[in-house]
Amino acid sequence: MKFNLFNYLFYAIPKHIEDTRAKRFFDLHSNYLALFQETHHYQEARTNFEVIQANIIIKGLMNKKFLENKASLAKKTGLTTLPSYLKHLTYMKNGDDYIALPFFSKTINKHYVIDTKSLADLPYRALRTQKTFSSFYENPFEKYGYKLFDSMFTNWIPVMKSPMGDSMAFVDLEVDTIYIVTDQGTLERAIPYFDQFLEIQNRKHLLDKIKQLVETYYSFDKIKFIDSLFSLGFISFKLYSYLKQEEIKAQRKENKALEKAEKEIKKEIEKEEEDDKDDQKDI
Repeated sequence: MKFNLFNYLFYAIPKHIEDTRAKRFFDLHSNYLALFQETHHYQEARTNFEVIQANIIIKGLMNKKFLENKASLAKKTGLTTLPSYLKHLTYMKNGDDYIALPFFSKTINKHYVIDTKSLADLPYRALRTQKTFSSFYENPFEKYGYKLFDSMFTNWIPVMKSPMGDSMAFVDLEVDTIYIVTDQGTLERAIPYFDQFLEIQNRKHLLDKIKQLVETYYSFDKIKFIDSLFSLGFISFKLYSYLKQEEIKAQRKENKALEKAEKEIKKEIEKEEEDDKDDQKDI
């Protein structure tokens, strides 16, 4: 089987999420996900990243219910400006907009957050039904990408964006894992650190060291990345030795395969050139 550095890291440094705040929140509130067909599948969350995604949806649904319950009061009082209960919401700032329901458009979010009284009447009252919810539901992760994780919806700490800006690195200190999230809101990579053979987990200047490691990750040099994992104190010498040995082997195999492919291509080109010469002689 072909050696894959990041798959092996994930295997070699398992992280248990059962006792994390995120998993406890999920277990306590996952019933919200059963409210609408579009959110059902988030109930199947297994990995920490999937749980974080599910929790973002849950918090959005909790905001939805909270604001809908405030609609009648807002209508009676004639409230038309940003309500004082914004402090009770989880949200993301997107320019001047408050996105409390990431699965709805900016326009609908404005009605929920700023013009809450409008939720008491049609057409916005209909958003409580499955049919209307389905009509206006948008995949929040595709829509907002990694920005959604860099908000109140998660407790992750942003580290840095990729040089091209097409992904962003975060760290979840509760599970000692770095997450690279794409601009499509998908997981590019999960990088756990602190393996079981590491004698001391040195957390001094941890965020600075994580930033250095992520910079190495974005250099796309796996050998350099493995060296950084060890030199920055993220993995034991035992794991470091194995990773480096296997990655060097894997790269040698890959280089040999490339050399073989190049030779075959060269032969095909030479054959085509010979065939062209023969055709010209016949003319």
